[in-house]
Amino acid sequence: MSYKERPEDVLVGVMMDATRGDKHGAIYSALSHNLRGVETLEAQLALRACFAFYGRSHGSPNMLDVDEEARKFAFEYDEVGGEERFYWEYLRHCQELSDHAANTEWYIEQVLARIARNDIANIQRKYSPNDEIPHIISVIRKELDKVEEGMFMGDKAHVGTEYLSELDSIVGDAIDPGLMTGFKGLDDIIGGITNEDLFIIGARPSVGKTSFALSIAESIMNTAGPVSFYSFDMGKKQMLLRLLSFESRLTIKEIKTKEFGCGRTEGYARLSAAYDKIGKLPMFITFQHMNINTLCRSIRTDVKKRGVKAVFVDYLQLVGVQGKEEYAAVTEVSKALKGLTHELETPIIPLSQLRRPDLAHRNQPPTLADLRSSGQLDADASLVILLHRNPEEGGSGDLLSRNGFATIAKAQNGPNGRVSMEITKGFRWVEV
Repeated sequence: MSYKERPEDVLVGVMMDATRGDKHGAIYSALSHNLRGVETLEAQLALRACFAFYGRSHGSPNMLDVDEEARKFAFEYDEVGGEERFYWEYLRHCQELSDHAANTEWYIEQVLARIARNDIANIQRKYSPNDEIPHIISVIRKELDKVEEGMFMGDKAHVGTEYLSELDSIVGDAIDPGLMTGFKGLDDIIGGITNEDLFIIGARPSVGKTSFALSIAESIMNTAGPVSFYSFDMGKKQMLLRLLSFESRLTIKEIKTKEFGCGRTEGYARLSAAYDKIGKLPMFITFQHMNINTLCRSIRTDVKKRGVKAVFVDYLQLVGVQGKEEYAAVTEVSKALKGLTHELETPIIPLSQLRRPDLAHRNQPPTLADLRSSGQLDADASLVILLHRNPEEGGSGDLLSRNGFATIAKAQNGPNGRVSMEITKGFRWVEV
């Protein structure tokens, strides 16, 4: 039997996962007394069973525990085919979804939103059309207050007890500044990339987002360790050509034609050195297009099994989200990636397209408002850098040697600012 993935199925899986203890309380407090928004009987029964077990022990039930608790609801248990073990098949399905834990709050919100919509639709049953208007308004306000209160979720922790070790670390020790971008001017302003940063690099088409990201990736590989790069925009050959150009300081045209401006001997020497260096780069590159769930699973593997120190996604609008228009899809992707940065304590650096400006504004620097189909990008991101090149100073298209700048449009832990830059041979951004 196949099951459609629903938010409540993920929450059942998280409740049964003993390694996700930090999530159990939030699910219990939000839904233990309110399962009206759970669509399927299987999920309702499983959550009731999980909550009964958790309410007694504050522990995570395994599949046998859930089955034993579910049997206490005899009618519902028979309805889901419990004795015929179909219910165990459903529980296994939920267990497979537990790695979505980084997005637990989002899944809770989806269930609570379903409850709220149903409650709003039913408000008219709370009064008679013949009642006085002030009475009707009073009833509606009171019921909407209940709906709004029911939408609140989240754990609270007393800062002096739950976070004491973190306070001790901050007060007593020098704090690691984090990963460096490799651009001194930028690092002086932002103070480095922290482990929980969702760091957006935005630019209009053909400005050089990938080149900028590769420069940062090189800095991280040189100082911290491996990186993972999801190249959804470029194919393998394009990306490898870009890497060869980046490492050799040769243009792609020179690499293709073998007509080197620096001379044949030096050109081949640079190309050979770049070839050797790329072969040893601690970089994992993925070209296969993925939906957001697959991407999150892959990133977890990168961090936990490959030890990557930063993850690059090129670019964010190309991550698949089934059944959603672009604005909602980008919102879901940004929230999922933001959740992963907290779960894995690893920065994720997505690239983002900016809207193409109209003719009147085509030479103006971009702003946060230009983030294409941004959804909640500017809200979820802890750091946003927008790239711009001055078209009036253009050189040859292959060299991309145009003056421009990187604008720090948002920095949660530092000031905004601007650093003058240019792109040189090899698609390299350098400070000027």
